Amino acid sequence: MAILPAKNKISITALNEQLFASFKLLKEQEIYSMFSDCEQGAIPPLSDAYNMPCVCDQQLDNLDDIYIETGDHQNLLHLKHDDFESLVAHARHFKFSHDVFH
Repeated sequence: MAILPAKNKISITALNEQLFASFKLLKEQEIYSMFSDCEQGAIPPLSDAYNMPCVCDQQLDNLDDIYIETGDHQNLLHLKHDDFESLVAHARHFKFSHDVFH
């Protein structure tokens, strides 16, 4: 699981270079079947709850407050930095996303 700011776009190339891997994005249907307890597009970044390894974009390390999906489109969970860090304590942290300008 890759955790990154919602306003950013993931760089699969950066992930693969940092982790010496060959990851690819999953098709939406594959994601929906893996997270059947969540509404489509509202997957919480809680890799431990899904028994998944994860990486966390280091841009999140600089935020005092973080809001995460809760599995639906009606609620967000507000976390202070230290609380978020405890949720992603096992994650590797490095830069693998960039801002998307519209």
